[in-house]
Amino acid sequence: MTYNNGQSIKYNTSNKPVEIKTKNSTIKFAYDQNGQRYKKVSNGTTTHYLGKTYESIKDSQGNKQDKYYIYADGKVQAIHTNGSDGVLFSIILSQYSTKMINFNAKPFLIQS
Repeated sequence: MTYNNGQSIKYNTSNKPVEIKTKNSTIKFAYDQNGQRYKKVSNGTTTHYLGKTYESIKDSQGNKQDKYYIYADGKVQAIHTNGSDGVLFSIILSQYSTKMINFNAKPFLIQS
């Protein structure tokens, strides 16, 4: 365990953080046998991970959000998010900008 400015961090045997505590919150992480993070719990919100391409997020109110990460050339090129507030599609145009398109759960068609 390490301490830094009122923050404590517990590590597992693979030196991955399993718990981070601050004065106001606690974040817990769980890892599979290969050392890949599959779960995070923070302030009543639970996130499950499937590799680097999918996240399922559920808050303490029961609201659920799914995020799909789309990769090309080893980098995230887009993020597709489904949630209670509709569908959000983020397109990474460059390392300096992101285009956010909110479709509000309505069918859409993008033409070039």
